[in-house]
Amino acid sequence: MSSLVIMVGLPCSGKTTIVNKEYLPKGYAIVSPDQIRISLHGRRFVAAAESFVWGIVYVMVDSLLARGNNVVIDGCFNTNKRREPFYKYKPTYHIVTTSKELCIKRALAAHDEYIIPVIEKMSKESEPLGENEIFKMDWS
Repeated sequence: MSSLVIMVGLPCSGKTTIVNKEYLPKGYAIVSPDQIRISLHGRRFVAAAESFVWGIVYVMVDSLLARGNNVVIDGCFNTNKRREPFYKYKPTYHIVTTSKELCIKRALAAHDEYIIPVIEKMSKESEPLGENEIFKMDWS
């Protein structure tokens, strides 16, 4: 039975590093909204294209899981609204709890000042997992 893991955390929190160290060696298919954005328009974010980016994410996840692949989505998923479309797959979540301050420090060290307002905004909007998001695995 295939499984879906959804990364949860702020930008610059270390989600991609964890995905590459923990999930890639185990053969998980990685779906990265950031990489889809770069592939589509060569930039990390274009507001007008976001619905298209997320449409691609949904189709990729659905297709990979339908073929029996284990999948990890390497995105922020800091709100219930962003996580909700994936409930039907009964995902597990890998929560990265890096502080907003450390994420900003990492962004500055990487000369990525553009992402700092995004970190600030996502930090304010972040919602913890709700009881409806904690799925029991059926091991039978």
